[in-house]
Amino acid sequence: MGFLVLGSLVVCLNILFSVVGSYFEEQLAPLYREWGTVTLILAAGALFLLLVIPFVPGMEIGLALMMVFGAKGVAVVYVTTVLALSFSFLIGKLVPFRFVVWFLGCLHFHRAKRFAARISSLEQVERLELMMEHAPVKAIPYLLKHRYVALAILLNIPGNSIIGGGGGIGLLAGLSNIYQYPKYLLMVSLAITPIPLLFLANIHFMSDFPF
Repeated sequence: MGFLVLGSLVVCLNILFSVVGSYFEEQLAPLYREWGTVTLILAAGALFLLLVIPFVPGMEIGLALMMVFGAKGVAVVYVTTVLALSFSFLIGKLVPFRFVVWFLGCLHFHRAKRFAARISSLEQVERLELMMEHAPVKAIPYLLKHRYVALAILLNIPGNSIIGGGGGIGLLAGLSNIYQYPKYLLMVSLAITPIPLLFLANIHFMSDFPF
């Protein structure tokens, strides 16, 4: 029952913020013409909040910023995304792991709750070893061993807001206590570069071949 409620809430949040994001994208260009750089600052703030909140799609605003503001928008979106995902990770590090145990209990995931309670007091290496040892799927130990690569893939999966979005993924990474922040930051910085680079390449191409 708890899982169904959570799933319904996630779907509703995705629909709501997709509509809000589409409306914001339509209004961004007119606002820029009227307010100038202030629009970019406010939009970056909105993007930061949306990326931090789990299960909320924020890329619509990010894409709109890059399209409207060009190279300046690409730089702002990149920096804002890195900051937002870092913030989510640090929040996860600060949240007591007993909250995870409680939340799993609310969803009636009793087996997962017992396992979470078991690993809650373990250090990073011990926790990782136990998770690999008791993994229910054979692929999971491999993913845990290459967890930073798996993180990069999750961040780039289309529609990842259904599995938590950037904010949810960052939050879980921090909560899990199996990621080191410097390596996490480096991987995030690399993982989010493809789309900004594509936009920059497109901007350069269009400047060379104006119509």
